[in-house]
Amino acid sequence: MTTPRPRRLIASRFLAPAVVPEISCIVDAKTPLGFDLRTFVAAAQRFIDEHLGPVWGVAARLRIRRRTRPGCWALLFVDTEPQASDDGWHDLTADGFPLAKVFLRVLENDLTAADRLHPKAFQDEVTLTATHEIAEMLVDPAITLCVQRTGFGVYSLEVADPVEEDGFTIDGFKMTDFVYPSWYEQFHKPGSTRFDHCGKCQRPFHILKDGYASIFRRGRWNDHCGSRKKRARFEREDRRGHRSEQRKHTGHLVRSTRRTTPEQARS
Repeated sequence: MTTPRPRRLIASRFLAPAVVPEISCIVDAKTPLGFDLRTFVAAAQRFIDEHLGPVWGVAARLRIRRRTRPGCWALLFVDTEPQASDDGWHDLTADGFPLAKVFLRVLENDLTAADRLHPKAFQDEVTLTATHEIAEMLVDPAITLCVQRTGFGVYSLEVADPVEEDGFTIDGFKMTDFVYPSWYEQFHKPGSTRFDHCGKCQRPFHILKDGYASIFRRGRWNDHCGSRKKRARFEREDRRGHRSEQRKHTGHLVRSTRRTTPEQARS
């Protein structure tokens, strides 16, 4: 009788993502995207593989689908939902996996009259929002990760929020900026290293004027905005489905008050 050989654990298995999720990209909207979805998905895959992934150690496969497959995450483009005033938020698929939504009609309505005359302005808003959601889903899919800043509180690990509305271009599509791990390391001196992908943050925990950060301090979560203009915008929005709002109510990923239809999120 042959003695079974003991199983060996390979160190790289602990360093690499244990599971590379599929993110199903689904369009269920009457509002035209204004661009070719397949071309954007190819650019967004480069965003993950060449930019976000090497920095944060994450990976995903983007696939265009008609509906979400079992065990997959999803990126859903819809017109809007009841009470939606934000440009996108986080929900769950029918199987309980991360689901990001991009609201095309809300984004279209947010454009100025001058911007509506330029289709590229709408495209930039859509792709910026989509990659923002992709980045934050991949780095913290369960909305549980936080970093302590001594003397200030606990910061949520929402890597696109501090640099929200800033970005860079891949193959003609605007991608979200995102902060680096060094942004959460307060021992760095100003200007001593890179704190975000576009190089706009000058020091740890630096929030740009159009950005914000969710901070837990004195027993409650609060959104610290980079400017009064940003704060005023938040006060006009219904943000109950947003990831930062979900943190205020539970430490676990929960469904938002808005539901997908069976056709949108059926697996």
